[in-house]
Amino acid sequence: MAIAEGIVATKATLEVAKLVMDKLNTPNFDVHDIRLKVQEMLIHVVNAQAALGEAQIEISELRHKLENRDDLKVLAADIEHVQGGGYIIRKSERERSILNPCCPICWGQDKKVIPLAPMANGYYKCALHRTSYRSAETIEFYDNNRHTSF
Repeated sequence: MAIAEGIVATKATLEVAKLVMDKLNTPNFDVHDIRLKVQEMLIHVVNAQAALGEAQIEISELRHKLENRDDLKVLAADIEHVQGGGYIIRKSERERSILNPCCPICWGQDKKVIPLAPMANGYYKCALHRTSYRSAETIEFYDNNRHTSF
């Protein structure tokens, strides 16, 4: 609505400016009346400036929301649910042989990818929800990397 308010205020300014010019072109113009019209014009200009400033802020906020929404779409496309374990992983990490299971509850509630804390014997636990996860993939990954020195 701020843009519409700015346009209305600008139109009012132009109308008052035209009235002032018409009065100035008459042989006997009233200085006091013209002064009032100029003050009215200034009020409309300030209103237009304020409305357009609000519009700029609103546009900036909407752009930020759109960027966040686009980022969330990209992230959602990268999420994969591991059926046997119940947790989620990023496809991009799986393709690079990285096992970083994340909490499906955190993703479902807040759309946040919160890694699960590794526990003993291939179990993973969400620090926020205290839920545990383990799958055949987790066990296999754990067994294959148990003797690997880092």
